[in-house]
Amino acid sequence: MGKIVSKIPDSPHCADEDVNDRLNCDRDDLLYDIMTDDEIVDNLRSKEVTANDNEDDVDEEEQNVPSYRDALQALDLAIAWMERQQKCDPMQLLQAKRIRNLAARKRTSATKQKTIIDFIK
Repeated sequence: MGKIVSKIPDSPHCADEDVNDRLNCDRDDLLYDIMTDDEIVDNLRSKEVTANDNEDDVDEEEQNVPSYRDALQALDLAIAWMERQQKCDPMQLLQAKRIRNLAARKRTSATKQKTIIDFIK
């Protein structure tokens, strides 16, 4: 290995012993496992199975989330109900209207086609 390192331009001159010491320094460290090819493949496959399981969980969660249109309609209905109440606090009504406006902006931005500049931000 020292011969290969010495052929690299602008590399410091290293003795074979130094190169071997650097390559073997992590061998005894318990944080780094030296795995065989089969162990690496098994490890990657188990991570793929776990990732697929997590994707299924995300799909189920996304199905339970209402669309922006449904949320907007529900918030409009809630604000109309709040306005008819005799003991409606104006601050609470204002907060509800702000949440409704946020849902409206999200709905608009979700349906608007993005430009390449939007992805760079």
